[in-house]
Amino acid sequence: MATEINSRIRQQFAISIAKLALERGVTLKELADILNLSYSGVSRWTRGETFPTPEVIDKLQDYFKVPIAQLLGEITSLESGILKVVSQLDQDDKVKVLDFALQHVPLTTPNQNKDSDKSNT
Repeated sequence: MATEINSRIRQQFAISIAKLALERGVTLKELADILNLSYSGVSRWTRGETFPTPEVIDKLQDYFKVPIAQLLGEITSLESGILKVVSQLDQDDKVKVLDFALQHVPLTTPNQNKDSDKSNT
């Protein structure tokens, strides 16, 4: 089970790094050079073979300006952008944003919508 989880995390990380590099317009070789790392090490991450050290993860967060949750594939770049904006608000405005979201955003998942659609047919 732990091996399966580690493998899934490595794969999510690999996808995130590849996407972020593409969005930034850098090759893996350029990313390795920027971070003062070996190209082969960076390449192994993007193939899901290895995982970087915590120090390297810090460097990646600093370079890409993203939270660790995005590097690990737990949130999307859109969600990360929303978090950045909301984090800059004062407490009262954060509460207003949350209240607005609770009033206007349905609290169902896409699967719940599909299930309810089936029962209505």
